[in-house]
Amino acid sequence: MSSPLLICGSVAIDTIRTPSGSASDQLGGSAVFAALVARHFCAPLILSAIGEDFPSELLERLNGLHLNHLTRDADGKSFRWEGVYDDTLGHRETVGLDLGVMATAKLQHPESISNVKVAMMGNYHPARLLEVLPYLPKDCFIATDTIHAWINYERAALGELISRSHLVTLNEDELPLYTKNHDEAASAKQVLAEGPKYLIVKYGEKGSRLYTREGKIYNVGVYKTQAKDTTGAGDSFLGGLCAHLSHLDKVSDEALLQGMKLGAAAASFTVEAFGVERLINVGKEQIEARLKEVA
Repeated sequence: MSSPLLICGSVAIDTIRTPSGSASDQLGGSAVFAALVARHFCAPLILSAIGEDFPSELLERLNGLHLNHLTRDADGKSFRWEGVYDDTLGHRETVGLDLGVMATAKLQHPESISNVKVAMMGNYHPARLLEVLPYLPKDCFIATDTIHAWINYERAALGELISRSHLVTLNEDELPLYTKNHDEAASAKQVLAEGPKYLIVKYGEKGSRLYTREGKIYNVGVYKTQAKDTTGAGDSFLGGLCAHLSHLDKVSDEALLQGMKLGAAAASFTVEAFGVERLINVGKEQIEARLKEVA
């Protein structure tokens, strides 16, 4: 039996606009997408914070997930995000952002996180994520994701978080923003020199690439499908990857590649509908069927 997978990230209220339509006040957040994937393969434990204003009907959609360590701040507002996508769905602009309790509420540190093997540090305020690290086992594998906002406005805290991580995932446009270098190979070396052993660069419908500190490079494809909304695809990808690693005693290049394929298969469902609408009803067998077709 694998140990719990710790998922630190946002539980959010999203408003999404794409060329094919829009959806307002939807259930979203990095921890939500990741946990909805991971639940089929391990026991995800979510650390996040919400305000008293978070709609109960949205939380009810997460029935079956472990929410006992969700911090509820009676005086704060929930995290809200609004994004607009271009015609390709490959790029988005954040037009509304209210951090709410994400900026102020400390996450819980339950005793159960003292035995986790893998911790996913999803899109969340890096200062809050740093506060969780001292409570993790020394041999815990830490996988960190981020977004433009933290690179632009919380660079110091994000840099420290990255330096203490084993794996970092960045979109192809986030990598040069972080390193201030448009040469991908040089940027990858720069990130790995800061501390991580692995870096994954995500290219959306073009797949992903794994860089190792030893200089090895691997490419993983996607499951081809018609995308409607790419919100949460990267979170789903990392949730699947970390769920796979949570079963293992040792993380290797091969283990990461298999986890990346699982994440790609899961993310293919996420993009087929707005928010969590497609992912919330998908079963393990469906994800594993698509996994076989990821190159």
